[in-house]
Amino acid sequence: MALITTRRSLLRAAAFAPAVFSARSQQVPSWETRCQAYLAKAAEGRSSPAQALHAEEAKLALGRPIDVAVFNSVLEFIPTRRDLVDFAMAGLLRILYVYGSDRAFRPI
Repeated sequence: MALITTRRSLLRAAAFAPAVFSARSQQVPSWETRCQAYLAKAAEGRSSPAQALHAEEAKLALGRPIDVAVFNSVLEFIPTRRDLVDFAMAGLLRILYVYGSDRAFRPI
């Protein structure tokens, strides 16, 4: 459910993560462990409004509290029609679709 939002990135991370671990020296982490590690890392990132929104999406997937100011800044960023606005809109629509009825998501 919550992992659907970042499926492509999770699949990409899962495909490359086993190559980093040597089977002789340590055991490869499970799929769920790698997904949680990816989401935890993604929840830290914040630079542009679009990327900050994806960080909030990762927080929702982890069940962490979200920052309402990020959603307000994205709503202010969209009418500017600058570069990356389409990514911000896609992320906002995805969050509303997946988490719109979730009680944890009441930012606006």
